[in-house]
Amino acid sequence: MTAEMVAPAWMHSQISAEQYDSWSEEQCAGIEVVSPGSETTDRIVKVDRYAKAGIPFYWRVEQAATGVPIVYTYILGPATTAHRDGETFTGTVTATPPFSPTVDLAAR
Repeated sequence: MTAEMVAPAWMHSQISAEQYDSWSEEQCAGIEVVSPGSETTDRIVKVDRYAKAGIPFYWRVEQAATGVPIVYTYILGPATTAHRDGETFTGTVTATPPFSPTVDLAAR
């Protein structure tokens, strides 16, 4: 018999910003970062649902074997309800407008 990880119900429902602000650090730890047990949801389900909701940008963060995070970005297609692949970042994230953050993924 093997144990199966079951994600809590709150991970599968939409919430308001006020609800998110009230969450504990533990609850916020995995919402957009891929973790064991959330791969399918983060890589496939969320990309599709966010696109259908009209959310123009989706970033997914995964932990590489090297320990440095990898950021995958997706952009909503101009005439569709689907995201297309954007840039992938491994060392430093330097995004283009409308966002202009610079993040050193290797910094700890």
